[in-house]
Amino acid sequence: MTAALLLSPHYRDIRDSAPHGALAGITAALAMLSHGGTAFILIALALTVLAFGRVPHWRFLLAALACFVALMLPWSLSKP
Repeated sequence: MTAALLLSPHYRDIRDSAPHGALAGITAALAMLSHGGTAFILIALALTVLAFGRVPHWRFLLAALACFVALMLPWSLSKP
């Protein structure tokens, strides 16, 4: 879902949308919680987004980061 949002033909319409950024952050975090190997896919996705010049607006990025951290932080802190 995260890749679909960032590589979609409708990207120009959603690139500055905070709710879409939140959705991207949530889907990325849930994927990471499902399997740690998702980190490699997220790195490849970030490089692809940069290569295609599809860098989202700061509102999109801030919402994505906030949701990603909000979901990942409790799990990360609970590890012994």
